[in-house]
Amino acid sequence: EKRYASAIDVYLTIEERFPTSEEAFEGAYRKLHCFLVSKNPNLPGFVDHFVTRYEARHPGHKYFDMANLMKAEALFAEGSYGAAATAYGQIDVTRIPETVRASALYKGAWSFSENRSHTEAIRLFTEFLDRYRDDARVPTALAKRALSHRAVEDYAAALADLERIIEVYPESEPLELAYQQVALIKGQQRNYKEMIDAYTALLEKFPQTKAAPEAHFWTGWGYFELQNFKEAVGPLRKSREIDAESYYDRATMRIILALYSLRDVDGVRTEIDGVKRGSRVVVPTQVYSWLGVRLFDQGDFPAADTYLSRASSPDAPEATRPVIWKQLGVARLKTKSFKRAIEAFDFYLKSNQPSVNRAKVLLEKGRAQLGLKSYDEADKTIEEALQLQPQGRVNAQLCLAWGDVALGRKDYDAAVKRLIRPSYVFVDDAITPLALDKTIYAHEMLKNADRADEVRKTLREKYPDYKRQETAQVNSGTD
Repeated sequence: EKRYASAIDVYLTIEERFPTSEEAFEGAYRKLHCFLVSKNPNLPGFVDHFVTRYEARHPGHKYFDMANLMKAEALFAEGSYGAAATAYGQIDVTRIPETVRASALYKGAWSFSENRSHTEAIRLFTEFLDRYRDDARVPTALAKRALSHRAVEDYAAALADLERIIEVYPESEPLELAYQQVALIKGQQRNYKEMIDAYTALLEKFPQTKAAPEAHFWTGWGYFELQNFKEAVGPLRKSREIDAESYYDRATMRIILALYSLRDVDGVRTEIDGVKRGSRVVVPTQVYSWLGVRLFDQGDFPAADTYLSRASSPDAPEATRPVIWKQLGVARLKTKSFKRAIEAFDFYLKSNQPSVNRAKVLLEKGRAQLGLKSYDEADKTIEEALQLQPQGRVNAQLCLAWGDVALGRKDYDAAVKRLIRPSYVFVDDAITPLALDKTIYAHEMLKNADRADEVRKTLREKYPDYKRQETAQVNSGTD
């Protein structure tokens, strides 16, 4: 360093004493070389000063290209790629020694690429690749040029570079990136099959790749888009297992939708129940609706209540399909959550529905009111339903519930009258014996022993397997 410092002092002396001489120009250039070798951090500024001072008297001289090359190399070494790109862009490579041209082109292209000046990066990488085909940096140059091609959306050119790496340089360092970038581009082109193939090859050849979570996620995504839902689940789960921070929300959402598409009730339920607190997973209403209905059909009414409730919008009830309100009400009725059942039934009844459907839901609402022993409200509800003149089984069930209202009020005469139709007019293996049983109970409460025995005989003869209920005051029949 002392030697370079001494040389710099000599060159400065020449510049001061003979500022317009050729020796001063030569010394000023050599002084820059000393700054470069001694790694002086101010070299870029010294180069700018050199060019400003001497360019007018020595236009087009090769020293200016070499000076800019020194500046560019220094900036490149410290990672200042934007400034380095500007410096490399000022160099005429035909005026620098052949021994440094390859590096100048390569580093210049790299700097433009890092500075997102992709058109210029592509031009310089192409010149480098055309001139120096045997250079050890060719695979890396292909990879960087591919990234620039992708950035300007020239996917065909990007794929050509990447596939050349895979085919011609299978042992090179950029091979891993090549498979990853091929996969990403195929994904952008919605060519999911080839995207999956590329990610599969990446994972096979580089099992420890840092891109593994990405590869698993997009593989699962690709299978999902191809509607191969069964194959989608495994890779998606793997991605969130490896990198939950990046992929938990998106992977979980796709897993739920894949299992929903497979109609996997247990799988969907497990995934939904396992969603982490604080996550941004938003389960679609249609999934909650479907899951709730399926669990309802399986007789799991507490779970049906849970998921159908999530599918509903009590603040904007018209936004929820009426059938959801109906099934939600029945699920709550089955679990004896009577007030909440009535709320759901009322939302349903606010919608415009055929009279037979309204009658059925009014029947269920009446049963919920019976469960609360709100006999006056139940009476009004059932009478409203009967005014709709439903026929057949619905009518019989309403009469049965109407009889329960009377039993609840201890109005046993009214109960006997209301139970006539389901006991004798409409014959049904589930409704009729229950109605007869209730009629027997009413007669017993009225101390009509003979009449109670007659009805009991009828019940025994027609329905010998029937087991008598205790009172059935709030048990208004079967569905």
